[in-house]
Amino acid sequence: MEKNFTPDSVISALMNHAKTSDSDFPVHVFPAKMQRIILELNTTCGFPNDYTASAMLAAISVAIGNTHRIEVKRNWQESAIVYIAIVGRPGDCKSHPLTFVMRPLVNADWKTIRVTTDEQD
Repeated sequence: MEKNFTPDSVISALMNHAKTSDSDFPVHVFPAKMQRIILELNTTCGFPNDYTASAMLAAISVAIGNTHRIEVKRNWQESAIVYIAIVGRPGDCKSHPLTFVMRPLVNADWKTIRVTTDEQD
């Protein structure tokens, strides 16, 4: 094992690891239909599984919003709000999975805004 680490040797090792390792994200915890979407987006569009799955968790959180709460302890309630930060190198395809997963929610929002605006006119 190499004992003299240099910045170049660390970067090289990380680059080799990134090229050979797949996502360790536990996609199996999702329902079958969501697993299929995650895996198909990876196969057809090259979206990393962990980025797509994280985006799905965020989208589910947005869809639930504050409509449901759980009482953890007496006088302590939590909502389903989940914050995520997708971190990766430039060009790692971070934005595309998030845009794909959030699009139905954004479209529904725009539709609601149009209906509300039309009703007010």
